[in-house]
Amino acid sequence: LSESVLQGFTCSSVKTLSLGRVKQLVKACRPRTGRKKVVLKESQLTCMYNAVKYDTTLSFTDVPSDMLLYYSYDKVPKVNCRSYFSALGSADFSVLSSVLNKQSVLFSNAQNCLGISGFNLSKDQVGVLGNMICTLNPSYIQNSDPLILENLKNCGDLSDAQVTAIQTLIFSGNTQYGNPSAWNLQTLQKLGILPLYFKQDFWAKFSFSVRKRYYRSFMLSLRKNKTPKWKLRRLFRSSTATDYKHSADCTVGNITAVTIADDSFPYGYDSIQFDLCLDVTVLNENLASVTEKVVDESYQMIILDKLNQLYPSGLPESVVQLLGSTSRVANVSDISKWNITTIDTLSSLMNPDDGDWTSEQSKAVITKYLKVGNTLGTDEFNAIGSNLCSLDVSVLQTINAVNVENALTLDVSSCSIGQKSALYNITKHSFNSLLSDPTTFYFLISPYLGGAPVEDIQTLSTLNISMDITTFSSLNPDVIMALSVSTVQNLMGENIADLKLFENSTVVQEWAAQQKQSDLNTLNIGLVNTTISSAATVTPTVPSSVTPTITSSVTPTNPSSITSTIPSSVTPTINSSFTPTIPSSFTPTINSSFTPTINSSFTPTINSSVTPTINSSITSTINSSITSTINSSITPTIPSSFTPTINSSFTPTINSSFTPTINSSVTPTINSSVTPTINSSITPTINSSFTPTINSSFTPTINSSVTPTINSSVTPTINSFTPTINSSVTPTINSSITSTINSSITPTINSSITLTINSSITSTINSSITSTITPSTNINAA
Repeated sequence: LSESVLQGFTCSSVKTLSLGRVKQLVKACRPRTGRKKVVLKESQLTCMYNAVKYDTTLSFTDVPSDMLLYYSYDKVPKVNCRSYFSALGSADFSVLSSVLNKQSVLFSNAQNCLGISGFNLSKDQVGVLGNMICTLNPSYIQNSDPLILENLKNCGDLSDAQVTAIQTLIFSGNTQYGNPSAWNLQTLQKLGILPLYFKQDFWAKFSFSVRKRYYRSFMLSLRKNKTPKWKLRRLFRSSTATDYKHSADCTVGNITAVTIADDSFPYGYDSIQFDLCLDVTVLNENLASVTEKVVDESYQMIILDKLNQLYPSGLPESVVQLLGSTSRVANVSDISKWNITTIDTLSSLMNPDDGDWTSEQSKAVITKYLKVGNTLGTDEFNAIGSNLCSLDVSVLQTINAVNVENALTLDVSSCSIGQKSALYNITKHSFNSLLSDPTTFYFLISPYLGGAPVEDIQTLSTLNISMDITTFSSLNPDVIMALSVSTVQNLMGENIADLKLFENSTVVQEWAAQQKQSDLNTLNIGLVNTTISSAATVTPTVPSSVTPTITSSVTPTNPSSITSTIPSSVTPTINSSFTPTIPSSFTPTINSSFTPTINSSFTPTINSSVTPTINSSITSTINSSITSTINSSITPTIPSSFTPTINSSFTPTINSSFTPTINSSVTPTINSSVTPTINSSITPTINSSFTPTINSSFTPTINSSVTPTINSSVTPTINSFTPTINSSVTPTINSSITSTINSSITPTINSSITLTINSSITSTINSSITSTITPSTNINAA
């Protein structure tokens, strides 16, 4: 089969064939001597791979080299990896979609296989990598074996940084092209396609005569190969930039028909000399030759200005047909004066080889054509191509379905959703008669499916069409989001694995995010909804032999935006031998639904060296009427011999909001008959620097008959108070006490603390406590 027939390979077209016949078609597309390469798109290549990926009889040279780009490297035995990369070296790496990140992954695998370290590639490594060299960064290019220059000649394009690296390498003189001081015309010719990319500093190493002679033959070859105009423009500018001396007169020589006939024209003329030396009559008589050879926009503007001077009422059709790429510098006002009445004129203006139109320009050209009574027929469709997307929806809706049916396939990827919808409705009407042949119907309508409603896509999923990933991605995003997992599976058929391949694309990620993971699992391709929370109901048990330690170097933070919640169903149990160590900077918060259980044999101990510290900027608010400020600079001392006595007849009342703090060594004695009352209107203020110290010999005792009552509405808030509790303190908290700690409290417990809680103690943490544990905290299990 010829390469043109083989290029029609699709999953839809071969789904009725046996696996053996499909394998034969895949092998037929492999590189062959004496035949042009079978150029295949990415969707065709992934389809091929999916069809034969389980066939172990095929060697790397049995299949198209481009298909190996999608080959699973996990299936390549280490002993065969060199053979794989050698076959892959003939591939066109530009086929790969950037979203796949395949190029960097492939080179990383090649480094491991070929023992590549550093940026210096050996001659052997360069030979094996082949066209993969085109994907490498400049550091590899300028530091590798000079053979790399030969590989770079096969690249479809080179980045500016890569070109700089190539020039650095050849400027070194350590290549097959010798020292730059000895370069000549033969050097340029041996460099192949590379001079197309070189910069001014390269061309400055050659004389004007050598450059002009080379430019003459090189440009002729480039034009025959239909090199993009923008590349020709870059070459012209870089190779002629240093030659010009400005003058108000034509000094280079008048441009004649003979001058124009030279394949190097307009080499040697800058834009000023081009304008001064080109007579408008000579231009008009040689317009086709001039517009074919002149690619620089500044020169093209001069051509258009001269023509407008010659034809002030507008360019005639015979002139418009010869404008070529010069037409692309015209503005909408210029175009409105052109005569565009025939399909030949429209076709000449829409020639894609002359470069792209802006949407405004192409709309002006097509509208000018339609205004004289023409319609958008089959020939017009074939001529306009993707420029159809510049027309208004109202214009597209007037298209006759029969004309679309007979036209070549259009690229409507640049169209809006509204334009795609209008074109789809027309093409659907054209191809509806083919629904009995789903494969043919899908093949013809697939370019326009971006405008299809969800109902039509769901219908397609029942026709066994195996939609490729490119067409799937081109669908209306709203339609894609409305498709279920089962519908997509039926729609894509044998191409379903491409969802995993393109899982990093925006379309696939957004669709997967709308699906249940259990549904995605039915695809059996490993596609994951990355938005689903990984939180689950857990009942962890720490075995008695485990002693986890949080090292003192850990400094967790407690930002308000992070809230770690342990679900109410979690009840962890800590065994009796468990001894946690918490560093001083660790601030845990436990959600209200968390209920820890401490085994009865667990005995935490508060070490004598413990000094818990709460920040010193105290503002303790007890009752709304009481505001206490303790100044840190005042340190009163009460001697140990001081024993205050309050007369039994004295009955002070302590307001419900009052919360006194007594140092652990203080034991005051109040007579059992005393009932102290402090009036609620009392508002004592102690300056913030006040730090009272009560001598350890002072031992007040509160008689058992004393029953102080703290009103239930009291909620003390301690912000940054810094109490010090002496190591001899043994506080006892009655079981009826419920302490509410405000959520703003952040205690810091030193890493040397070992808490021991007596087996009879049941610790309840109030529901208002919410803790945020920063994810950077490291827990090391001993």
